[in-house]
Amino acid sequence: LFPYTTLFRSFERAMGEAFAAVGARSVICADWRQANILRPDVAERLIALLQRGNPCVERSAILLAREHATFNLQVERLVREAKNPARRSFREAPPLVEFLGETLTPAEKARAAAFLA
Repeated sequence: LFPYTTLFRSFERAMGEAFAAVGARSVICADWRQANILRPDVAERLIALLQRGNPCVERSAILLAREHATFNLQVERLVREAKNPARRSFREAPPLVEFLGETLTPAEKARAAAFLA
């Protein structure tokens, strides 16, 4: 239990620092294919984190693994409850890159595709 909480607190700090550093044009490309079920308390804290970051997010996309159906439902709820239509989840990389690519330079789009490959 303790390491999980410590890890999440580190994640919260890192996200806060990232939002502060880039300001209002954050484009987030996250690969959560290796992640699995979130504890309810962590899910609620993640929703709050996403909501706090909303003013900084131009686009945010999360890649999920098809085989983690329960986790995917959790993430879809998190994204929905973040209340930002610029946030989405995907099961395949190409549509995710296209979604983000609408706001990225060609070089940034290529980096996103390479990151997810």
